[in-house]
Amino acid sequence: MKDLASYILLTLFALLPPSVLATRMRRPSRMPWWAAFGLVIGLGWLLILGGALIKEGPESGAGHVTALFAGWAFALIWFLPWLGLYAIIHLIRSKSKTKKGSGGDS
Repeated sequence: MKDLASYILLTLFALLPPSVLATRMRRPSRMPWWAAFGLVIGLGWLLILGGALIKEGPESGAGHVTALFAGWAFALIWFLPWLGLYAIIHLIRSKSKTKKGSGGDS
């Protein structure tokens, strides 16, 4: 049962950046960058810490201490590749919009 709860928290952690960035892409005015970073780093840290505490328990090692002090860094590192993918998609979408807008000028 502990493993299942830990895997659920890990899955939620893995799905957090794409869901936040999808929300940001659909409605950028409702999801400013500070909120996107805050959600991913803060909630990601809590999910990592919760998974570590559930899986290890309070008496079985120092993994949860690492999650406590460096969980935000894990969340930030996991967010960076998703930011790169977001930037690529945003660039492609903006270029396709400019091509549609300037297609009849020539």
